[in-house]
Amino acid sequence: MQAIVDVLESASLRLGPTKSHPDHYSVLQLKPSDASNRDLVRQQFKKLVRLLDPNKNKFPFADEALMRVREA
Repeated sequence: MQAIVDVLESASLRLGPTKSHPDHYSVLQLKPSDASNRDLVRQQFKKLVRLLDPNKNKFPFADEALMRVREA
């Protein structure tokens, strides 16, 4: 359940001068400096998809959190 809360909270964070861009790094629980490490990004994405899969995770909002991860 903690992963759901973390993803949904991070999805509300905004970047840029007008704060209009979602912080995809936070959604994926990464630092911006991790962006160049494609293997790490892919690994973190897969980890979150497994944790948030609504077929396996019956907590409320798991599907919404998974949608945010996929958008990132």
